[in-house]
Amino acid sequence: MKCPPPSEFTVIGDVYHFRWPLVEVELDRFVERKDDLTAELTVYSHDPTAPGLLYDARFNLMAGTTRKLIADMLERRMDFDWPGVLEAVCKLAKERWREGEPAVNLWDIAPQEARWLLKPYIEVNSPTVLFAVGGSGKSVLALAMAYTVAAGLRYFVGKTEGVAKPVLYLDWETSGAVHTERLRAIAAGRDAPDHPPIFYKRMTTSLVEAAGAIRKEIIKRKIELVIVDSLGYAGGAAPEEAATAIALFSAIRTFGTATLCIHHRRKGTGQKGGDPDSLFGSAYYYNSARHVWQLEGAKDENTDEIGMGLIHVKSNNGRLQPRHGYTAKFTNDANDVTASISFRYRENLADLGMGDLKDQILVELRGGALGAGELAENLDARETTVRSRLTELKRSGRIIHVAGNKWGLPAVNG
Repeated sequence: MKCPPPSEFTVIGDVYHFRWPLVEVELDRFVERKDDLTAELTVYSHDPTAPGLLYDARFNLMAGTTRKLIADMLERRMDFDWPGVLEAVCKLAKERWREGEPAVNLWDIAPQEARWLLKPYIEVNSPTVLFAVGGSGKSVLALAMAYTVAAGLRYFVGKTEGVAKPVLYLDWETSGAVHTERLRAIAAGRDAPDHPPIFYKRMTTSLVEAAGAIRKEIIKRKIELVIVDSLGYAGGAAPEEAATAIALFSAIRTFGTATLCIHHRRKGTGQKGGDPDSLFGSAYYYNSARHVWQLEGAKDENTDEIGMGLIHVKSNNGRLQPRHGYTAKFTNDANDVTASISFRYRENLADLGMGDLKDQILVELRGGALGAGELAENLDARETTVRSRLTELKRSGRIIHVAGNKWGLPAVNG
């Protein structure tokens, strides 16, 4: 029987996927040298009489003799027009590989239906970098974001459109058991017994080397968010080198998904946040991201809570988001296993004992009008400094002068 054109031809990076009603063909890891174009060829059958893997080896798309030998071998295993299949695969793959993405008129491209995958942190099909010092709760926060996306929660750690979307967690730093314990605890903290689609992959090679296998997982699982934990290990080379960061983000771009990349902060940088030079390594980690968020962690030894302050350092599309954060409360069981993690949104960093003096003044004034001396005492600050911040807040309209030489919040904000 003669083979019709493939019913499906999809490309993610250098993974080319072809589908017929009874046959799947995949090409990846392309290499072109002189007159040869080779790739790894994998052929699957969905015929009930001969199901499963039929072929898996490296293949020269330009070698007609090799193509005929493979077609003959496949015909002995399953009755199909294998010369027609391989002819179509080689022609389409060669044209696409050499031409790349076709040029299109920008006016003909339909706008994205939705900008945000997880507002205000992660845009659709774009990389976000979340960075902090070690022990700040980066991985826990990233897993809570993954849970929000995978469960389609409208409001949790960020906001979604309410549609569940699969997540792939790539881990170079710890183990699946650790993340499973955390994920179950996050679900328990939400009192949500369902199991949203979060897939885990323990990584040993660099992301660039593993990109082909990752793209296969993305296709197979219909992944819409990839989490990279963390960029330093995923790069596989010196993070100070521009080439390392450029290769890393070039590979990430081939995923065709939103990506949340966890990264570390450069040693010796300040705690106030908002400095792009705080990211460890090359400036291209900052330059390649669409959004960069800095996480400031604060743990009280007398409680089971961690304060997580978030500072929006970079936005390629639109203004920077206000500083805010979360309080994560950890509860352990009798065996000292984390049983639940609950998150509470904090509108202001001062609610977490962070932020600048003006933020802390605004929080203090929520309880009622206070004088400069009272504020200085409550905040353990110099009264002259407090008076300067009060003047700045009044000038911006965020506070008002009230009777008794005190300061308060305007009625609209009270």
